[in-house]
Amino acid sequence: MPGPNPLRKPCRTCPDGFKQRTNSVTKEVEVTWEGSRILPDGSVMYAKTGFEPPPDLEGFERDPKNPWHFLPLWPPCKKRIQTQLVKKCGAISVLSVCANSACPLRQQEVKLADCQGCLLRIE
Repeated sequence: MPGPNPLRKPCRTCPDGFKQRTNSVTKEVEVTWEGSRILPDGSVMYAKTGFEPPPDLEGFERDPKNPWHFLPLWPPCKKRIQTQLVKKCGAISVLSVCANSACPLRQQEVKLADCQGCLLRIE
């Protein structure tokens, strides 16, 4: 039996990490944030649903004019692959993987600090 997925991080907004919120009356799963997407400029936009903006997103800063919009802090690199992982509450995390064959972190998850200090970035 495989172990827990190391790339799956607990959601701070869900009561039990990755468990879904369930409405006690209808037994339907409640999704707090939905409709998030990565825009062509690399920023992340959530649909404005509900009153509470989504949680902070690692590697991104919240747009001061729009709390549902996150601007990337990542330096440009043509060899970084980024994909959106949707948590059960609807919040997302962005998984970044290095695809530079010359980098020792190739095919591994990289953090913002890894990319900012990388001398092998391809812009």
